[in-house]
Amino acid sequence: MRVYLLLVILLFSACRVSGQNETLFTLPNQWPVPDSISNKIKQRIEKGDVEYFSINGTQFRFLKYSRANNMFGLEVKMNDQWIPNLSMPMPRETFFLTQDFDLDNCYDLFFLDYGKIKLYFFDKTNRSFRPEPMQFSYDYALLDSSKLIYGANNHIGANWDIDIFSIKDRKKTFLYKSTLFLKSNSNNGGFEISNGLLYKCRNGIEADTLLIDKFDIHRQFGDFSLLQFMKDLAHDKVYR
Repeated sequence: MRVYLLLVILLFSACRVSGQNETLFTLPNQWPVPDSISNKIKQRIEKGDVEYFSINGTQFRFLKYSRANNMFGLEVKMNDQWIPNLSMPMPRETFFLTQDFDLDNCYDLFFLDYGKIKLYFFDKTNRSFRPEPMQFSYDYALLDSSKLIYGANNHIGANWDIDIFSIKDRKKTFLYKSTLFLKSNSNNGGFEISNGLLYKCRNGIEADTLLIDKFDIHRQFGDFSLLQFMKDLAHDKVYR
C-alpha cells in the first residue's frame, strides 16, 4: 500500500548540520531530526527553551507550561501578542507540518502516537490549529481527493483491518470497514490474502456496521494491491 512515506520519514535519520536549523517541528521540504538530536531539543524545551516557527503565513512558538506537568503549549502570534492555541504532551518522535490533509492549501499539524496519526487541522479563518484532534492509522492513503476519502490499514492482530472514511468538513465519517484474512506460506512475501469481509457503516458511525459481502481473494502478497482494493471501495465498486 502506498502511503505518504510517513514511516520512511519517521525512521530516516537524516544528516543535518548542528545548529539553529535543528527543530522539533518538521516544516515542508525538511527532513525530521534524528532521535539523538530531537531528544536534546526536548530536554532544552523541558528546561525552558522556546521553539519558534512559521507556517501558513502565521508565527507560532512551542514551550513548556509550568502550571502543568508534562504538558506543553503551542501559541500563535496575533496582533503582536502570543495567544494559547493548543495544549499537548511532548511527541514520542517529532511534530510534522508537511501534509495538507483536507486539501485547503494549508499545512496541518500531526505527530505519531502509538501507531496512529494525531492530526490538528489548520483553520484559515482563525489563523490557528483547531483544538479537536483527529486520529487514524499511520498506514493511510488518500483515495478520492474530490470527496476527501481516505483509507487506513489498522494492522490489528494477524489480519488487515481496513477503514474507509471521509474527512470532509474536518469530520470523520466512516463509509466501510473490511477485514482481510492473511494466510502464511512460503511463496512471494511469505503470505497470501485468502478472503475478506466487507461491512457498510450506517450513518457514518464506525460501530454501526452491516455485513454486506463475503469474498474470496487467494492472491499472493506481491500480486495484491491494497491501495486499489481501497480505491474500489471508495468509489462504490464491488471488489473481486
